[in-house]
Amino acid sequence: MKNSPLLQNLVLLAGSLLFLAILLEIFFRFMPVYDGFSFVAVNEQQPIFHARPDRTITSSKDWDFYNARDIRINNLGFRNDQDYTVGGLHPLIAVIGDSYIEAVQVDYQDSFYGQLHKSLEGKARVYSFGYAGAPLSQYLSWAQYATQTFKADHLTFVIISNDFDESISWRNGRPGFHLYERCDKKTYCLKRKDYQISPLRKIVEASAWAKYSVYNLQIMSFLRKMKHRIKNVTDPEKPKTYVANALAVVDPEITKESKIVIDSFFKDLPVYTGLPARNINFVMDGRVYDAAGDTSFEASYFAETRRYFTVQAKKMGYTIIDMKPVFSTHFAKNGKRFETKKDAHWNESGHEVVANELHKHYNSRL
Repeated sequence: MKNSPLLQNLVLLAGSLLFLAILLEIFFRFMPVYDGFSFVAVNEQQPIFHARPDRTITSSKDWDFYNARDIRINNLGFRNDQDYTVGGLHPLIAVIGDSYIEAVQVDYQDSFYGQLHKSLEGKARVYSFGYAGAPLSQYLSWAQYATQTFKADHLTFVIISNDFDESISWRNGRPGFHLYERCDKKTYCLKRKDYQISPLRKIVEASAWAKYSVYNLQIMSFLRKMKHRIKNVTDPEKPKTYVANALAVVDPEITKESKIVIDSFFKDLPVYTGLPARNINFVMDGRVYDAAGDTSFEASYFAETRRYFTVQAKKMGYTIIDMKPVFSTHFAKNGKRFETKKDAHWNESGHEVVANELHKHYNSRL
């Protein structure tokens, strides 16, 4: 009995698609596809958010593999060329934050903490703890880890625009982080949101073609945007205005909640770290540093929350290193911007300026 033409065509199509998939997989395995960090599960037994350790991954952006570079994940699953050990001859500085600590836009030696480690060699060690998407609330978890496990003597936090509202559990759906939930009308309590690696994530991380589609092309983000546009086709949303990476104007309730987050953070900080205020400082992102952006910045959500954060920090004796006037001075002098071409993260110049400010701070204290 002969096979029908339809069945033959289906078999031929399936074979052709399989052959094409194999060719694409082979091709992308030779290209600098973004690997992803491969984060481990977060739960009661393993509460620290970190990546799978002891690896070198490739980082790149967009379809054209922009800014491709190798990134080392150290022995404890953090982006740093050093392996972390307990104990040492010199004081330990732990720098904590989000994607500004992850810093895949630059090589380790060009990151501000890599430069700071080198400039303070013989006086202090510098360890980094941070990954993209982490909010202010998650910083407390890493700060506790740094002080309890590695006996960190000093802490530097990098503060950016979305650190505050994304610390609230009902505004941040990402698992793995420690987030604030309401305890009562005026305070929040820190709660861990467990993370389990999904089967789909395992499939993506096993295929270079899949990683290119998900990480470089951001296909999932594209599909979500298309779904949202189709859903709202009859009533399109007005274009949103951002200052830094937060909405310029938000609901007053979000601003109120963000201030409660800030109050809760400062209440929890000495409990989680055990360090005196003089040993802790905050680097405030100076994203808007050109004169053209000053007007919109001063009226924005980020400006209001960073002002509130700064006032509360100083009341408690913490040091604020505000990069906005520093960046503004440098930009007015030489016209060099501090972000990479394709995103708003600091480039080598931005990291260098931050490193210099931190070096001045620590060199006078160590």
